[in-house]
Amino acid sequence: MTRPASPLAKDDSAIRLHSLRFRQDGQEWIVGRAETGTFVAIPQMGMRVIEKIQDGRPLDDIRRELESRSDQPVDVVAFVNQLIDLGFVAAVDDRDVAQSPLQEPSLPWLRPRHVRWTLSPVPAALMATVVIVSLGVIAWDPGVFPSYRELFWTDHQSLNLLSQALVMWALILVHEIGHLATARAADVPARIRLGTRLQFLVAQTDVSGIWTAPRRHRFTVYGAGMAIDLTIASLAILAIKTLRVMGVDAPSVLPIIVLMVSSMIPLQFLVFMRTDVYFILQDLARCRNLYADGSAYVRDVAHRLTRRRGESASPAILRLPRHERVAVRCYAVLLVLGTSVCMLVVGAITIPTYVRLIADSIHTFLVTESTGAAAEAVVVVSIILGFQLTWLSAWWRRHGERLRRWFRRTRTRTRMTG
Repeated sequence: MTRPASPLAKDDSAIRLHSLRFRQDGQEWIVGRAETGTFVAIPQMGMRVIEKIQDGRPLDDIRRELESRSDQPVDVVAFVNQLIDLGFVAAVDDRDVAQSPLQEPSLPWLRPRHVRWTLSPVPAALMATVVIVSLGVIAWDPGVFPSYRELFWTDHQSLNLLSQALVMWALILVHEIGHLATARAADVPARIRLGTRLQFLVAQTDVSGIWTAPRRHRFTVYGAGMAIDLTIASLAILAIKTLRVMGVDAPSVLPIIVLMVSSMIPLQFLVFMRTDVYFILQDLARCRNLYADGSAYVRDVAHRLTRRRGESASPAILRLPRHERVAVRCYAVLLVLGTSVCMLVVGAITIPTYVRLIADSIHTFLVTESTGAAAEAVVVVSIILGFQLTWLSAWWRRHGERLRRWFRRTRTRTRMTG
């Protein structure tokens, strides 16, 4: 169904804005709606226009006042029409502006008052204490840290895979709830969804609305997942050590938790995939969208190398402030190298491993006379294929429309040249 056209602003229009959030960032202001996750940077003049609109002033009055103070033309109508396109305007002359339905936040029953304590320094101090104590235990007794062999606690490969998958996704869920709870404490309607980062199937929490929160709150939200991961692993280490002192064997789930977290934390430092550490790095570098700008820079460089070798600079990157240009160039190197290595790993390790596991399981299913072995082979294939189909579904949900547009353009060009 086609969305009805939104009314356009005119010189004498009265404008009603949605509830907007603001944060000053140098000479500009970050403005946006937490409900939609849409945020933009606007100049001081644009902020003055928004403030006067919120005071109920018509656009022609705003324009005359600003022009009298600045001695230069101010196109207030064009600016407001851009705000309409961004979804920031609720009504023009009492006519509602059409907008897409808002996405429902995850766990809508969770209110900011329920989780406000997560932004306090006290939980962070307690978690840091647990992690430090566990590191001390490992330093005192390195043998308490489990070996990778403890992932294979049974001779049944299907049970090993199933237990690892269950523990991993339980940890991922708790990790994402950490992001969601701290974002909700900052009154941001965060959403958890499945997504993809290159070959990885991931759960992602959309916390775009955190842009206008204080920096300490932003860093708390970004780091909440890793802090919870480390705390859970540290508690597992302490439990393993305590049980050993008591002469009791630790249940297999505890070593699996420690090893799963040990494999998940390093992945957060693959910043070319927009991980938790990426958002911390982006904020520290004072960049607005490091991934998008870095990707655009890589495309510009590739375009110049293949088509216009005489150009001396990338048009896209020249629009950025100087400090962002430096960060984007450095990040672009990580983006290219990291993506290339991930693709090599997929081709050289991941795909051959999956093919071998599936082939071995199918062979076992066809030749074995044991019902248990046949059932185990079915479980192994189901886990692998289910994981890959879930990845494909999440990938298509994100990229499918872009791929369909590419196919339509290709068919159109083929017909024209044919």
